[in-house]
Amino acid sequence: WRDCTRIAAGDIQLWYQILRENRSPVLQALENFAKVLQGWRAALENDQPEQILSLLELGKQIRDQAVGN
Repeated sequence: WRDCTRIAAGDIQLWYQILRENRSPVLQALENFAKVLQGWRAALENDQPEQILSLLELGKQIRDQAVGN
C-alpha cells in the first residue's frame, strides 16, 4: 500500500503543478485507464474466465517487461 500511495505523501503543490503542466497527457492516460477498467469490469460482470486470464497475463507481461524479468 505504501508504494502505491507514495505520491500522495509528497508535496501537494508540486504534484498540482505537474498535473496542470501535463494536463493533456494526463487526461489521455486517464481515458486509457478508464477503458482498461471497463474491460476488467465487463469480464468480471459477464463471468468471462478466458478474458480475465488474458487480462491477468497481459498485466504480468507488461510488469515483467518494465522491471526486466
